[in-house]
Amino acid sequence: CGARTGWTVYLPPLVQKRPARECEIKFIAPQVEDPLVYLSKMDKKSKKKWKRRAYACVYSAGKTCHSQVEADFEDRRWKKITKPRKHKEGGFRTWDATFVLTDWEMLEKLRVREPETFYQLYYEREGTTYLNALVGAEDLGGSLNKQFASRRRLADRGGCKFNLLKIQSPHYDTSVDSDCVELETSLAKSSDSKKNFVVQKIVKGQDSPEVLTSSSISSGKNPCKDGSTSAWDQTPTIVWEGMSKPLLLPQKRSFDVRSYMLIGSTMPFMVFFRRGYIRTSSAEFRSSNKNNYEPHRFDKSTEFMSLAEFQTYLAHNKIAGGHYVDTLLVSAMKQIALFTFHAARQKIERRRGSFQLFSIDFVLDELFHIYLEKVTAEYDFGSRKVHEDAPDLVSEMHDLVMELHEIPVAFEGMIKGDKYGDWELLFSELIESCHKIPYNPCHSFFEFNSRDLRKANKKVGKVHNTANRERHEHDRVKKKAEEQKRDKCKDKKISYPSSKCDKMAQAEADAKFVRLFDEHEKDYNPNYFELPRLGEVFPWEKV
Repeated sequence: CGARTGWTVYLPPLVQKRPARECEIKFIAPQVEDPLVYLSKMDKKSKKKWKRRAYACVYSAGKTCHSQVEADFEDRRWKKITKPRKHKEGGFRTWDATFVLTDWEMLEKLRVREPETFYQLYYEREGTTYLNALVGAEDLGGSLNKQFASRRRLADRGGCKFNLLKIQSPHYDTSVDSDCVELETSLAKSSDSKKNFVVQKIVKGQDSPEVLTSSSISSGKNPCKDGSTSAWDQTPTIVWEGMSKPLLLPQKRSFDVRSYMLIGSTMPFMVFFRRGYIRTSSAEFRSSNKNNYEPHRFDKSTEFMSLAEFQTYLAHNKIAGGHYVDTLLVSAMKQIALFTFHAARQKIERRRGSFQLFSIDFVLDELFHIYLEKVTAEYDFGSRKVHEDAPDLVSEMHDLVMELHEIPVAFEGMIKGDKYGDWELLFSELIESCHKIPYNPCHSFFEFNSRDLRKANKKVGKVHNTANRERHEHDRVKKKAEEQKRDKCKDKKISYPSSKCDKMAQAEADAKFVRLFDEHEKDYNPNYFELPRLGEVFPWEKV
């Protein structure tokens, strides 16, 4: 053997020790080492105190915490702080809570009207109190005008025009001459005089979209000519083309896809994505109806469909393959969500203990092109009817945030695609500090939404033939069960088929169910419940 290979003795591997990671960020330090908690009174017998976390809802008048968020904190038996107390030294208001739930509007009011309260909450309580609002993230989930401006800047830094990325339908900034020229060209090329455009302005700090036809814009309502900015804060007016041919569900219902993005940490940045559900319209889609082009048209929807049900509909009707949602739809949504984060990343202030949840909405056209509709920064799980995934989403989010900020060991080894419950890691600054490759959307979205996928998806649907495959599988299982029943009846000399044979098979199935149920529940007593003794808590409440 030695003569053939040239080695006479066994040589150890050339690399004896794994080289150190050449990363700027190697570990995640705990950001909230001493979370604010309340202590119970001293128990005379055990001479111990137990810790209890608290939360406070700090919003403007007429607004409060989302009911689903409060329900999760109540399930954890957290204390709700309803009123602030006066600071002993300064006399200003202070909120003593582990979690302070608020928004940008309220933080800005505190900064202007009560600077001492803001400074104590935002700076002095950093590393002690969690905040669910990121200062500077308005470009990510604020007004649609600010969202577009931040995305346009990111595309310009990458060296391409935003409209060429095809992340959204063509958008035009009326304060930019080149965009006005492109808008005029689009109007001139449009053969449909009733083609709809959305004119987005800011009125008293709020989005104010107006749907206009191409003929009305050409005849005198062109925002490029009547003033390029909104009077409220000099924010440029935005115009974009409405989607006249969306992908439709049965009964010609239009829909959008609601998903969620969580910035779980800013030191370092760690961003998570969670697939959501389908929100459907209540009426048939008509291209002449201007309400079908407003960006907030699905926000009051009460009719939901899971992505699994949507996938079943596409596959059974041979509109797409049996894995379209997982392979194409969700992949595109994650790419776009990552783009929206990077567009606003530079302006987000870093603070230990801060996080924020964003809702991201997508729409599909008849060519199966996937477009970003908008990003919302508020807790939105359905306005009138809460979606069934909301309880798990909220509880897993709070678990993730607390573990990431207090005991982040599990997150140091996570790579893109790893999951915490149903939250999937979308971006980690630890990984970025290792490969040191800057994000460039011009590379990530090269030829994005450039192909007509109708024929390809239909062909894949025919190849998969999901409906027939599932029907044949059901028939095969049913046939096998009938064969087993026939053999048992023959062994017991019972005629087959007969009602006596059916009763015997049903009795055996019931007996098997009772036996398995008894084995599973033999140690469970639903009538047993014991409260903790005075001064103690349930085991799962120990901090």
